[in-house]
Amino acid sequence: MAELIENKNWSAEENQNLQSIIIQMNLNQNQKSLLNEQIQRFQNSEKVIQLLLEHFNNWDKFQECLIKEMSQTIEIETDWTHQELLNLHQRLSQQIESEEEINEIIQFVQLNKINVKIVEEATKFEFKTANQFMQLVGIIFEQSLIKDKQELIITQPNTEQDQTSQEQTIKDLFQEFNSINQRSNEELQNLLQQVYQSLNNKQELDLNFDNFTSSPQLQYEDLIFLCLKIKEHFSYYPRPVQLLSVIELYNHNPNQGRLAQIFTGEGKTLIIALLAILLSQKKNSNVDVVTSSPVLATRDAEQLEEFYKKFQVSVSHNIGGSKKVPQGMLPCYNSKVIYGDPHSFQADILRHEYSERGTMGDRKQEYIIVDEVDSMLIDGNSNKTLLSFMCQECLIQIRYSDQSGMKYVRQNKTYQQNKKL
Repeated sequence: MAELIENKNWSAEENQNLQSIIIQMNLNQNQKSLLNEQIQRFQNSEKVIQLLLEHFNNWDKFQECLIKEMSQTIEIETDWTHQELLNLHQRLSQQIESEEEINEIIQFVQLNKINVKIVEEATKFEFKTANQFMQLVGIIFEQSLIKDKQELIITQPNTEQDQTSQEQTIKDLFQEFNSINQRSNEELQNLLQQVYQSLNNKQELDLNFDNFTSSPQLQYEDLIFLCLKIKEHFSYYPRPVQLLSVIELYNHNPNQGRLAQIFTGEGKTLIIALLAILLSQKKNSNVDVVTSSPVLATRDAEQLEEFYKKFQVSVSHNIGGSKKVPQGMLPCYNSKVIYGDPHSFQADILRHEYSERGTMGDRKQEYIIVDEVDSMLIDGNSNKTLLSFMCQECLIQIRYSDQSGMKYVRQNKTYQQNKKL
């Protein structure tokens, strides 16, 4: 019996309209199952049906737009029961002392009708404030969207129709790219088309290479090697929008950075990892990844460690390292790629430069990737990192607050009777 795709919260007419469209689309069973799960996240059918009609012959484009739409709000659930709220209050009180902040979280999940499972998953992590907890909820929700998209890529068969759809996806992607950036790049578009044609036609792939090319410029062989390793580890190939983002960020102008807006659900975590790997291996540079949260930094460094190993790139994080090794070089600074939040990097720079503890060893700071740059430079622009220690005469406090430059200039040292304090 064919699976019925419906949302029981929708009206009979809405479900009937949806069915009439789906029948004409000739979806396979995997696509139907995925769509049935996704529509449960919408209160009404209007947006789903609109996207289906707009992208009737392009399943990939439909999925891309649907996931963007899903990412605009954390998912709608049925109202929380009284018992579920009591259980949540109990879990929150184990980590947050402020009753006001606990009530703020409870109001937040009720007003937004956040999925109970997502909130329960967030309570398993360490957090101290309402803001940290709500940020965790957003991270877990983003992971659920990425998982949906990965399942789609894994289950789709490799057919001629899929290849045509992939070509159209890339064409549409570059039309949007050209419109936003007011510039075109036909050479890059052709390169991406060539890469995905080769991935679809596995017999054309040359699998007899195990590393990147020696050129600092990205070559066809580099992208194929990258995609094959992603497939080997995650069981899916990167999407064109992910590969385009990585290439554009990698090909920055000399002595200039580059800013990119990555939508929720487009796989920003993987994009950052791929960029860090390329900078490390192709340009032989150290990479610091600055995230907005210590929880996020720890999670990404630990979960992606095996993936980095496939490219012979060492990765670690600097969260809490000074507590374990108060003096001397922290082990994490032996790694080519280091994840951390602004405070952890600032504190380590202070310990290394001012206190002269050798915290960072002789590792050079060469490339920096800032995740959630608006969070660091706008929301957190007034944050400070204080480094204090006891001496015989006084307690010296040195502050470092230049978040944008991530550089420290030694100045204003205090001396008394020719004695360095």
